[in-house]
Amino acid sequence: MESNQPIKNTSQHPAIIKAREEHLPNVHIKGDFTLAVGGDIIQTNPISHLIDPAVRGILDVIRDSDVSFANMESNFADFRNQQKHVGGLIGSKDVAKDVKSMGFDLVARASNHSTGQGTERMLKDNEYLQEAGLIYAGTGINIEDARAPQYLETPKGRVGLVAMVMSPTGRVSYQVSNSAAAGLEMASYQAGNMNGLPGANVLRATPNYILNKEEFEVIKKLKESRDAYAAELLEQAGKHNTGGKGEAYSSSFKTIYGSPKNDDCLFFNYQFYMQGEERCGVSYQMNEDDLRLNLRSIRQGKEWSDYMIASIHSHDISSTLSHLDFLHQKPSDFLVELAHLSIDNGADVFVVTGPHLLRGIEIYKGKPIFYSLASFIYQLWGTPAGPDRYTDNRVDSFYTETTPVEFNMDMWPPLSITKHSDLKNMESMESLTAECKYEDGQLKEIILHPIEFGYDAPISQRGIPHVPSPEVAQRILARMQKLSEPFGTTISMEGNVGVIRL
Repeated sequence: MESNQPIKNTSQHPAIIKAREEHLPNVHIKGDFTLAVGGDIIQTNPISHLIDPAVRGILDVIRDSDVSFANMESNFADFRNQQKHVGGLIGSKDVAKDVKSMGFDLVARASNHSTGQGTERMLKDNEYLQEAGLIYAGTGINIEDARAPQYLETPKGRVGLVAMVMSPTGRVSYQVSNSAAAGLEMASYQAGNMNGLPGANVLRATPNYILNKEEFEVIKKLKESRDAYAAELLEQAGKHNTGGKGEAYSSSFKTIYGSPKNDDCLFFNYQFYMQGEERCGVSYQMNEDDLRLNLRSIRQGKEWSDYMIASIHSHDISSTLSHLDFLHQKPSDFLVELAHLSIDNGADVFVVTGPHLLRGIEIYKGKPIFYSLASFIYQLWGTPAGPDRYTDNRVDSFYTETTPVEFNMDMWPPLSITKHSDLKNMESMESLTAECKYEDGQLKEIILHPIEFGYDAPISQRGIPHVPSPEVAQRILARMQKLSEPFGTTISMEGNVGVIRL
């Protein structure tokens, strides 16, 4: 006898399970379809009008694709008419239209700079994108809006996008210099007639610092000594020790940001430590609610689209030896896990932005994962310098002869964001654009187009993407070959482009 009781867990309904099995794994665009994927766009002025053949050779890849996607990292400002803006990664308001003119259709807006001018300016930037005809995701009037999938209608089918930004320390309102950003603000939930607060779709992740056995024992003894002393002080004060303040904070920290990797994780001085083989490594644990709800958004996006893009902007580090992710070619463990889970939940491509250097490419279940394509436009030195750039350097802005551009050159010195001392070997000045080609829903090949940003170009032209010389192109492709080998991906060099065939 069949029960008339409703199925409470609707995700286990047979019809839903069948629909997921049939719809999520497949690209539902018939015929030929091409997606172009770029890295971070840090742009101060329009470039789509340039006639330089080396620039056109890069932009044509974007324009000739059916759909093009990148991360819009810099913000916009009407410098002559708006009063509220500070220094940092800002371009003129015409940049939004220029990104569309270059051929881009969708952009991610979740990054550590998306709220750098405050959430009021963030919302205005979203308006600029809408006016330009660009579909964006990752920021919004509240967390539901920022996390929701957004859609692009094309003649060949609907394309969805969910964009996230990783909070690298578990804290989402950290304050840094206004010259770079005013802080990452996480959008909040709406409830009843309370609309929530605007901000970014933040995926919180807790770092677990890996120590060898001897180092872990040292930290353990320090913690035991401190806890014993705290218990002694509490006893002297006539109070009972309920586990110590640290343990109570540890429980709260786990709930809000993420659980430790295992029961042996040690919480000490507001950080988690774990014993492992990878000395000085970092292992991240994603916040369970952030992960679950973003995967739900990705699944919703794929259910209502024919092709689904998922992306995250992440400044993760895989080693405690440096806090510059620019120096880490290996993606952190949580990025691999997140990429696989996103594809399992319907993403047809997963894109990581943030590290301004190349990382490997993985093909998972026939779908591409780009762990970093570095930048697409990299005009760091032309961004406006806020007043604090001068005070940070103990300079009086009324008397110094140093220009804002020169301060930016000091703020973003080439050698601080690359492993190489030779200007012509700067990894941060080299990148790739990926051209993904499909036939009847099947990925057939990925063509990798090398980019360089003008080693010897005048400052005014530095950061504009150019087709590199054959020598530089081969070097870029060889690097990507090496980085992709651990993921089982084979890249062949054909002329001055790389090709991945499936």
